[in-house]
Amino acid sequence: MGNSLFRYDTNDMICTTGVLDLGLFSKCTEIATGILSIDAGDYIIRAEGINHRLGEGTLALGAAEEIKLTNNFNENSTVIFTIEKPDGEPLVHTVDTIDYERFSFRNSTVNTITKSV
Repeated sequence: MGNSLFRYDTNDMICTTGVLDLGLFSKCTEIATGILSIDAGDYIIRAEGINHRLGEGTLALGAAEEIKLTNNFNENSTVIFTIEKPDGEPLVHTVDTIDYERFSFRNSTVNTITKSV
């Protein structure tokens, strides 16, 4: 999924509290989130930058399939996103007994990944 699948929407900006940091990634690489789909269907990814809405895109996934994103976002930026399940509810990912509904990653101009989930 890349920016070309996103449509701009100024409604429902994503709050930055309680965000799971997925790490630092190189631009134009695939971001393997480590987050699995619950049921088969269309998942909506809503993304924003620090102060502005980037848009949303849809991923068709099978059950228990890893959610992967194409990193076509600006270099040296932070992207925050939510995932909506096919039933319209937010996808919740649990790490060390903490539930997260918001996720983020940072872009770098270097070709390395410094952290993975």
